[in-house]
Amino acid sequence: MFYRCELLINGLRYRVTNDLENWDEVKASFKRNDYDGVIRTFSNKFSFAGDARILLLKQYDEDYLNASASIIISTRNNSWLYNERFSCALNFSTLQDNGSILQINAVDDSVASMIKAKRGTQYEYPVEEVKSPIPLVYDGLELSESAKWIPTGDIYNGEVGEIPDQDNFVSMDFAERWLPMSLYTEATDINIGNATEISDQSYISITEYYLNDNGTEVLDERKDDGTLIYAVKSINLSVDIDFKFWISYNIISPWGWTNGVRFRLAKIGTDKKTLETISEVFYETYSTGLIEKEYSAHHDIFLAKGEKLVLLCKVQSGREQSGPNLAALYPVDSKSRVTISWKNRINPVEMDVVNPGTLLNRLLKSINGGKDGLTGVIESMGDGRLDNCMLLAAESARKIPGAKIYTSFTKFASWMSYVFGYAYDISGNTITFRHRGKYFSDDVVKKIDDLSDYEMKVNSALVYSRIRIGFDKQDYDTANGKDEFRFTNEYTTGVTMTDNSLEMISPYRADAYGIEFLADKIGEDTTDNESDTDLFMVGVKSDSSGLKYILNRDYLMGGVLSPDTMFNAMFSPSSMVLANEAYIGSSVEMLTFASSDGNSDVGIDEMGESRDIILSKRMFTVAEVEFETSDVELPEDLTGIVEFEHQGKVIQGYYQQADYNFTKSQSSKVTLIVKNSNSL
Repeated sequence: MFYRCELLINGLRYRVTNDLENWDEVKASFKRNDYDGVIRTFSNKFSFAGDARILLLKQYDEDYLNASASIIISTRNNSWLYNERFSCALNFSTLQDNGSILQINAVDDSVASMIKAKRGTQYEYPVEEVKSPIPLVYDGLELSESAKWIPTGDIYNGEVGEIPDQDNFVSMDFAERWLPMSLYTEATDINIGNATEISDQSYISITEYYLNDNGTEVLDERKDDGTLIYAVKSINLSVDIDFKFWISYNIISPWGWTNGVRFRLAKIGTDKKTLETISEVFYETYSTGLIEKEYSAHHDIFLAKGEKLVLLCKVQSGREQSGPNLAALYPVDSKSRVTISWKNRINPVEMDVVNPGTLLNRLLKSINGGKDGLTGVIESMGDGRLDNCMLLAAESARKIPGAKIYTSFTKFASWMSYVFGYAYDISGNTITFRHRGKYFSDDVVKKIDDLSDYEMKVNSALVYSRIRIGFDKQDYDTANGKDEFRFTNEYTTGVTMTDNSLEMISPYRADAYGIEFLADKIGEDTTDNESDTDLFMVGVKSDSSGLKYILNRDYLMGGVLSPDTMFNAMFSPSSMVLANEAYIGSSVEMLTFASSDGNSDVGIDEMGESRDIILSKRMFTVAEVEFETSDVELPEDLTGIVEFEHQGKVIQGYYQQADYNFTKSQSSKVTLIVKNSNSL
């Protein structure tokens, strides 16, 4: 092999081939990291004598640490032309000279080294600087909201043994007039809060303005006292009443008697005067001892905007003559409940989103010291999951002014790998993300006839007994969150010889409920939400005008609370398995579902999320071969198959690592990832 070394100083090239003393150490390495694209690295230490030494010392004497020079290594091709193999600047702060040999290091400013040094650094960017010109119109999930009320009253002081478990009972006053039953709001599960207003139903406040005897008029003009729920907007309610109480026949001499209770569920009109009865029930007895009764009912009720719902009660009574109001103090089980639930949905709101390619190039600019010069490219594979994916900062979901996006190159690359099966390579100043399969082509690009020191071994690190894939589990403060399925799925592989686990947990989130609950906080002043630095992916499509993005819901959903409004179905854990099928399939033929951190009853396009998955593709095997060869010519395409014969077998593999010395015709050490091994 013919080679040449040159120094580039002040725009002039000086041939110093014979002055480079450490030719044997001038090497190039080609290596895959984490089964990505092949990255090239070169030697960074050089020793010069003769004229080259004098030239470099002169530069140092004249310009001190500002001295500038570069080394260029070239080899001659079959057309007798020289091809530049690599070049790099020299770092004069590392200069050493013993009077005959000058040693100097290269400036390690390669793109690969810059990314390696800064890939873990987390950067923050104002969303305003990187956002897409097209906003997302977020119309959210249909959520289930609810409120529960319990009866309130005095401690029950009846005779011991009169009723069982009397410690769980309270005494409630039932009057001769229709009055709202005294109920206290025990719990609410309300996220959006734009549909209803909830209040305690107060017996005391109602006595100030109670209904007339027949309950046809409401004198109150307030909306928050004496009623259970007020409709901020028209809403369909599901009402469940479950009461247990005890009544008896009591003579109140000489005016009459009480022998039970009446309940009336009613709507109060928007005019604050009209009372519309939904149902009325009564319970009576002529026993002087306490008799157990149960009031259990379900009602589906439409409440128009401005209407209220009230549960009224009065004593069941009879009169002998006029006199004071008749009343009764009856025990009511404190575990009795009124539960009202309804469906609700956020009003559509525009959110700023970020194109993944834009974010990649912003990260590369930061890695390059804030300067342009590095270009990031994301190749389309026809995968709508990626082509129609946008990124949403948590602060953007909350509409926080001055929202920022927080991420690192490592997080971005891991997200691309785990969710889409993408990896990257570096060519010059261009960093290209493409599907990992593109880095393992089926084309035979080189055949090696001369090799020695052959060794084959199994890479046990690629043999897994289980696989955890998906997203970190999130804790929500609402029952709706139990519906979320974009958490972590765990699968077993059937391998028992190792306890290795493959972890593919995306650093970016895809949980629809996480986005929803952030959107529900729009307008809140606090900015210390623990999710505010998170980054979400969102599956979108263009609306009919092409001027807005809308949520992509083009999937048949099952096993979720609101299949018609669910989104981000394309980012389920099982979809991540399929995106990485050939890679995972290198050591596994089937994944058996073990568990999920989320809702495992989900079905997407009639495919269960908890199904076992057969892996029919294999990118390569877990075997690796090492050998030395005197064939030091590299193929142009480093993604293709290298083929050789050994002991009656044809072995095909991909470059894992190759160390070459361009300047000497010596053997080079090669490691291949085995694709196939077949007998001749």
